[in-house]
Amino acid sequence: MSADEGMATSGPGAGFIDRAAGLRKNPLLRSSRSVLFVVLVLVATACSSESQPTEVSTTADDNGDSQSQTDPAASPDVLVLPTLPLLSSTADVAEPGATIDIVGDSRLSGEVFLVGPAGDLASAPMDGGSASLSIPAGLVPGRYGLRLGDGAAMGIVTVMESPGLALLGAGFVEPGEAAQVDVVVHGLSGGMVAAIETRAGDGTIERLAPHPMLGLAPIPVMASFTGLSEGRHQLALPAGFEGTVRVVAGPSDVVADPYSEIDPSVVSSGLRIRICDAPSGIVGDLGSGGVVRVQTAGSSSIARDRTEDGAFQLDLVAGWSLVSATRDDGSVPAGSPQLVKVGCGEVVDLADLEAPAEVGPEAGEYLGGLTLDDLWVYTTTATGDLSFEQEGFVDCSIDGGALEVTLGADAADPWLYTLTIGPSIETGRVQGALHLDDIFSGGSADGILDGEIEVGRIDDLDAIGGAFSGPIDGTLGATDIQIRFTCAVFSVDASTQSSGAGQPEGLLVAARPSAALAFQIGGGMSSGDECKKLFINSSQPEGVTGLDLMMDYWAGGLMSAVPRVSIVTAADVRVMLELEAQRQLFGVDDSEVGSIDIAGAIGSDFLLHMDVRSAGTSWFFTATLYDAVESRRLAGLEATGASAETAALAALDRWPEMVEPLAAAGICAEFAPTSAIVDAGASQEFTIEVTDLAGEPPESAEVLEFSASCGTWAPSSGAVEGDQWDTEFTADDTACEEKVSVTVEADGTVGVVEADADATVAVEALWQFAVTITLEDAHSTITAESSGEFFVESDLDALIGAGTGFIQGSGEAFCQVNDLVEWLPYTLVANYNVMITGAVTERPDNGPATVEFAPMGFGISSDMTYLTSGQCVEAGTYHNELLGFLGTGVLVGMPHFLANQPGGFVTYLNPSGAGVSFEETLAGLPGATIRGRLWRPEP
Repeated sequence: MSADEGMATSGPGAGFIDRAAGLRKNPLLRSSRSVLFVVLVLVATACSSESQPTEVSTTADDNGDSQSQTDPAASPDVLVLPTLPLLSSTADVAEPGATIDIVGDSRLSGEVFLVGPAGDLASAPMDGGSASLSIPAGLVPGRYGLRLGDGAAMGIVTVMESPGLALLGAGFVEPGEAAQVDVVVHGLSGGMVAAIETRAGDGTIERLAPHPMLGLAPIPVMASFTGLSEGRHQLALPAGFEGTVRVVAGPSDVVADPYSEIDPSVVSSGLRIRICDAPSGIVGDLGSGGVVRVQTAGSSSIARDRTEDGAFQLDLVAGWSLVSATRDDGSVPAGSPQLVKVGCGEVVDLADLEAPAEVGPEAGEYLGGLTLDDLWVYTTTATGDLSFEQEGFVDCSIDGGALEVTLGADAADPWLYTLTIGPSIETGRVQGALHLDDIFSGGSADGILDGEIEVGRIDDLDAIGGAFSGPIDGTLGATDIQIRFTCAVFSVDASTQSSGAGQPEGLLVAARPSAALAFQIGGGMSSGDECKKLFINSSQPEGVTGLDLMMDYWAGGLMSAVPRVSIVTAADVRVMLELEAQRQLFGVDDSEVGSIDIAGAIGSDFLLHMDVRSAGTSWFFTATLYDAVESRRLAGLEATGASAETAALAALDRWPEMVEPLAAAGICAEFAPTSAIVDAGASQEFTIEVTDLAGEPPESAEVLEFSASCGTWAPSSGAVEGDQWDTEFTADDTACEEKVSVTVEADGTVGVVEADADATVAVEALWQFAVTITLEDAHSTITAESSGEFFVESDLDALIGAGTGFIQGSGEAFCQVNDLVEWLPYTLVANYNVMITGAVTERPDNGPATVEFAPMGFGISSDMTYLTSGQCVEAGTYHNELLGFLGTGVLVGMPHFLANQPGGFVTYLNPSGAGVSFEETLAGLPGATIRGRLWRPEP
């Protein structure tokens, strides 16, 4: 009557996860960066003439939680985390004819298809989440879909020839928000640069390039720029922008000037960005509980809806989204995952997700293969009080953002009618207002027609094709009408005008703005990843002009030669502080001393002071480079001339003499990453990047000792080889947070130069849990208490943890032999292990995260002592006795299922770590209650 086999605490599942070094004290937690396999074995054997041994297996739901099912013939299942339905290419761009690697979740297998508008274009076998796919030669450049089997996983691959540019985004943005775009730059030849071109609704054109502090910013005039680098970029447009965006590439002087008469060499397709202030989203009903996930194009965030009864509703930003769902029983709807397009103010009904949603015409349905000869035609069929068929030419125009389609045959036909669509003109389902006139009688009819349109480009024209149908009514009677048309307009909106248009009237193209203006409109004279600041100032006698231009010219040259230094000129700050105000502020008359103080006041590390003075019949121009922090001279030069202008011109092209001393005047030392959250006992790799101010490895750089209390660093000091120095932080076992600073030394212009690298390290203690389950009825009182720790697996938002528990109880056991019923007094003690699973179901920006917490007991070892003898069992102690083992197993095995919460108990994780409690009744066991508490020790 014993079930000892397989029940020991060292059995399956005792070492199911190893998370971090800090968990080594707990034999139930082990960490793995690969797929996590969790084995839950609950086996009970019994010797009974009235029952057969039963094995309890588990199946995984969408959150990685488990659900029990009884199968007499089944062996214990493996509980695995949910498969991610995403495919991606290891290369940013695939060229026609090339072979690329496709990767996905390591559990994915089957046939991967390259999908185009007309169907499947190529395929390759996938095994273990890896496939090699050959792109057909001659394939038209563009974005193509990836599909595994019938849709088990999906992705996107960019096909492009060199040189090429691609642009992708949602197309809509909420008011005040910044639109996100995905840009690919591929195979640009030497001397070409790429930038973002924006065309606002008022016709304003700007070329934007990445800026380290401002994001995308207008390209500074009189300054070189690197543009968008090779590869893929996720960029945020200026907040509130509405208009059309594309990527352009060509010579730097052409790209930098948006009004140049020379067109860029390479351009991407345009993306129209519109502000949507109406709620959009999806609704549906899975038929049973489950989870729905949505990832919007151009965004890395994922929206989720946990539904208990199957009904779901999610608010989304308009545009394309990838929707997937899994029911609690483990089944995946046939229409999951799928790409869904949601229009502004539109709520798309996905029904039960068993079939793809109808979101408008397929690509090329109305415009595929058309030429200019095929445009401006329509056909119409009407039935009812009016019955006619027409075909002819259509006239399309844009009025106030709306599309007006005017139809009508020759003079013998009495009907003339106009279909107004908009003001939203985009591919998808739309409505149109139709007004029909009888030219002879003056009668009319009106109605709202349902339809769909496709917007594309044909020979530099905005082409539109569509189909509409519906009823109209009026003095002419009631009629059902169907209309199909294709037409083109010269501009869907003002932003589609050619970049080669003439200069706007009144623009003084010959006037080049100064560096001060460049600073205002382009984020300053910065060129990349700066760590130091240079202030350029000048002093000149009254009546002498021109040093402002000298400062601007030198600033432009130094910016490209010493890219880790941002440059501010006196002209940039003159609007705030005039020269006399500077002297009054600092109480000095010497302009150089005043300039040093100003450099310190604006946070500048270095000062480059220019001066022009007369001495007899000659003029002297001097330029002196200072270390503003140490107040020491680094370099200088002098030029002479018969006038102030000639002296300055003599030094105009001598700015390179300042490059070497400025480049070695300091170093940049930075942690990567600059901050990290590390679990207790875990490790985090860091790199200290060290360069001189020209971006090159410095001479004899050395990292000095760390000072840290939250953990240990190895190595903690040493010479820097090249421009990087690697180290590893290992966290202590307790929660902690500190700012780590390390000093780096190198040989510089005037001896040893130093820089501090700073990083913030937070050691997070594991989440703790304590669970108490009580069972009280007329015959028994049993209490099970467990505790342990868990963490949130960041990649999947999964709860993973373990602990141990203890059970004690007493009461009377039911015994019946023939008609004789006995209640035998007993006592019970048991030990068991606990596995924690679950998921984060909602993670707000501020406030606690909603989680599903599932504590599952297993590996029970029990001793049940019967105090008196009966017909069923003799008095004595029984190890893993059937009644005690099964009873406690039901009580602690999967309490969340007994509470009708298969995903886990819905509770919270407080960001502060403060304790959060929950309490539920276990419906499957009358008189049973579970109480839980989750918290994290404070640093």
